Amino acid sequence: MTQVNAPYPTLEPLQRKRLIARRHSVTYCYDFPGVFENALREIWAERAAAGELASLLPAGPLAEVK
Repeated sequence: MTQVNAPYPTLEPLQRKRLIARRHSVTYCYDFPGVFENALREIWAERAAAGELASLLPAGPLAEVK
């Protein structure tokens, strides 16, 4: 349990940059891969629910295969 009179922990540099971006209603650049992956998973799930055979949702994280 945290004491009431304990100082509030300071933000790390990355957290500070994310907070600044959020205050300006934008997404921090390092968050785009996760946002992009979530959007793709939603599209795949919608297509799989619609019955498209070629749209199986990947089980693990998305990765480039060469």
